[in-house]
Amino acid sequence: MKQKITDYLDEIYGGTFTATHLQKLVTRLESAKRLITQRRKKHWDESDVVLITYADQFHSNDLKPLPTFNQFYHQWLQSIFSHVHLLPFYPWSSDDGFSVIDYHQVASEAGEWQDIQQLGECSHLMFDFVCNHMSAKSE
Repeated sequence: MKQKITDYLDEIYGGTFTATHLQKLVTRLESAKRLITQRRKKHWDESDVVLITYADQFHSNDLKPLPTFNQFYHQWLQSIFSHVHLLPFYPWSSDDGFSVIDYHQVASEAGEWQDIQQLGECSHLMFDFVCNHMSAKSE
């Protein structure tokens, strides 16, 4: 696995991705791998149906968008969609969520990590990993 990753990184970044960077990446990947507790089925099939939505698209008077979406999903969509793909839900400064300020946070106006965790208890979740650019406001 390490050699395959190295080959890809060399092709993309040339010599700018150092051995130190690679070691940090591999260490993080190995740590993340240990957190996976359930085996997934190997391939998608005709029974998989994916809903793609922004985290802030469902509104109500009482709740933030993510808890509102959770309620709507449980009541109306759970029996139809097996997967939910949430488009960037991080704090952002522009580009409709793709100019990420902080990858470790949920945008406070949308909800919080607990809302995403709750959704993950009844759906397979997918997220965008925005790595090609970030916000100028990011630390």
